[in-house]
Parts: sequence; structure tokens; C-alpha cells
Amino acid sequence: MRTIVALLVAAASTLLLHGVAAAADDETYVISRSWKLTYVNGDPRIVPSVEDDVIEVSCHNDDMMRDWKVNDEDLVAEAREKADGTGVQVQPEFTGKTEILRITVECEKA
Repeated sequence: MRTIVALLVAAASTLLLHGVAAAADDETYVISRSWKLTYVNGDPRIVPSVEDDVIEVSCHNDDMMRDWKVNDEDLVAEAREKADGTGVQVQPEFTGKTEILRITVECEKA
């Protein structure tokens, strides 16, 4: 029974954690993505997994990022805009409990 519940939770999490793009106006758009900051056997894990424990959200093609925000500043250990201005990179801060980190970027079409 626990296995079934775990599989259902994992499936629901996958559906909820996929990136979503929403229209803002003709010249700009918004991209929002979420990650679960959790623990496996006491070790911190980011779901879905990322390289080097750095979460990245970027605009499409060569579009430029105008602004970005997170749902909870306490979940950000370090953040920096990408050198080319197309997105943001965030190193998450783990709090000791499972959290959801949502990053939203506003992009301007090239």
C-alpha cells in the first residue's frame, strides 16, 4: 500500500513540477518552474534533479530576461543572473524540511 501511495505522490509531483509558460503581452512572456527541495536518507535532494545543485531558468532562444522572482527568499542561498542576460541561476537553501521552490522569469522577445 505504501508503494502505491508513493508512486501516486511521485506521479502527481511530476505533473505539478513541470515548467509553465504564460503570456504577459506581445513583447514579453513569463516562464515559471518549480522544484521540490527534499531529503533522501537524510541527504538533500532537488527534484527534478539538476547539475551541480544549481537551478536554472532561462528565456527561450536569445530572448532577454527583464526580471525574476522566487516564491520564498528563504529558499535561496545564492542567485546570479546568467552572463548573457537570458536567465537566472539559483543555488537553493535547504531548510531541513521538504519545500517547493518556484522561480519565475519575465522575458522580453528579441
